[in-house]
Amino acid sequence: MKNKNGAGKYQEQIVKQLYKAIIEKHLIEFYYIDKYKKKEGTRKGEAYLMGINEKGNLFVSGVFTTIKENNEEKGSHKNYLIDQIKEGSLKILPEKFNHLRIEPEKVYRLKEANVLCAVYLPEEIRSAFSQ
Repeated sequence: MKNKNGAGKYQEQIVKQLYKAIIEKHLIEFYYIDKYKKKEGTRKGEAYLMGINEKGNLFVSGVFTTIKENNEEKGSHKNYLIDQIKEGSLKILPEKFNHLRIEPEKVYRLKEANVLCAVYLPEEIRSAFSQ
């Protein structure tokens, strides 16, 4: 069953898990199925924010690596649509992070999205708005 925003029950669970991971600064891992580029695979990384993009889609943003058969590609800033995260695949890992690996403006000064939650790093927030 879907809610009024089109999110199924499993997506509601993913949103709750992502919120917890972002607030507590835990690394996450999930299996992503990109329906548009016809690519899929496991992603691992630091989720910095969750929001709604200009098309009305829920997304998670952060620095992620693609895990390929026992080796990882270099991490880069990515956005992933929540409805393309495979049901039951999201894991909150015990490892934590304590700083951003991208420019703070990319997290704290978004113009094209409504932010639902973002990681709280006071020094990095000040840096994003001190210019």
